[in-house]
Amino acid sequence: MPYIRTLDLSRRTISNETAMTLLENLSALDLDELILAESKIETIDLIFLRKSIRWKNLKTLNLFCNKIGEKGADYLSNNQIWTNLQALNLSWNNIGDKGAEYLSYNKTWTNLQTQFNREYY
Repeated sequence: MPYIRTLDLSRRTISNETAMTLLENLSALDLDELILAESKIETIDLIFLRKSIRWKNLKTLNLFCNKIGEKGADYLSNNQIWTNLQALNLSWNNIGDKGAEYLSYNKTWTNLQTQFNREYY
């Protein structure tokens, strides 16, 4: 299977069923970057996302401008699979102070380092 480094599904409203099929089919890939910016992702979608994505080499997860909220940040903070994650963009998701606190509890993301400063991200 070919090596795909980046999957960008930004600005696409993807149903849970379509997302499930897509991510299951791509789960064997060794993806570096997943961009789901402005895709109307909500907390409930993160439950599926976290269960589906087994990419240990995932370095960038961009969830800019979705509807994740505090509960979604709490859910993401429990991730122990993405050990190589270097960049996580949750801006414009209304995670608030408590959501940021939840994220700070994650001990797996020891490589997290990038602050997004590009216009789109």
